[in-house]
Amino acid sequence: MYDDLHKTVQDSQPVTLYEFSIGGTTIRHTSAETVVAVGSFDYTPFPGISHTKVTNSGESAKNKVMVSTTRDFELASWLLKYIPTSDIFVSIYSKERNDPDGELIHEFSGVYLRYISKYPSFKLEFAPLDYDAAKQIMRYTFSPICQHTQYDDFCTLDQNLFVTTGSILTITDGVIVVDTVLTSISADHFVGGYIELAGKYGQERGWILAQIGADGILTDRVLQSVIVGASLKLFPSCRGEFDRCKDPSLFNNKIRFVGAPNANKVNPFSPTGVKSTV
Repeated sequence: MYDDLHKTVQDSQPVTLYEFSIGGTTIRHTSAETVVAVGSFDYTPFPGISHTKVTNSGESAKNKVMVSTTRDFELASWLLKYIPTSDIFVSIYSKERNDPDGELIHEFSGVYLRYISKYPSFKLEFAPLDYDAAKQIMRYTFSPICQHTQYDDFCTLDQNLFVTTGSILTITDGVIVVDTVLTSISADHFVGGYIELAGKYGQERGWILAQIGADGILTDRVLQSVIVGASLKLFPSCRGEFDRCKDPSLFNNKIRFVGAPNANKVNPFSPTGVKSTV
């Protein structure tokens, strides 16, 4: 029925639906002037919301879509203050108002890349979901540093086995002081690791740049949920170092270490078999 209505000048009354997802939060808006109900979900009007033309050129990088809103858009003020630590997704649909079947036509799905703000407008750029899949895979390098991200599917370590929990006591000049001693293993045990705590839009994470004293840390970004009294988790890092990775009292994971701690040997990734200069 959508096609029948959409092809006619007199009967076509299309509306666009926007669904933004971040963490466990979903925000639904429509270009229509009234609420559009789809199943059990309501898409509320947001005046002026629109998007650029959706294309399918065969080159994912050229198929980006810009969603135009204003600064009073829910995510706008948040993005102006904070760097998201979870992906933001958008799905765009078309619907004919008078379609008795309520058919939704999927126009685009993408992941957030950046925003452009020029008061009062606020634009969010999204790349197609296959954008990352279309990128060339990086070749392995030959160096003393491990190439896995700690706790990922290749590292295989369960981060919950290494977590330290605590609550925030004070925040001064960016230094977060917790009610837990962090130096029982070493003065820099958590450097290179991260903190995690519940935020407005799901779990927020910050990379630990430094440890300050016995109970203070400095992170790479300001997090909305970092406030006095908040509970958080702290995860240490091996920092890509073989000695920390293999240490039975720390991570005991040398079998999964994808690095070359003795990098003066033949480079296995070189077709000519030349020796590494590392």
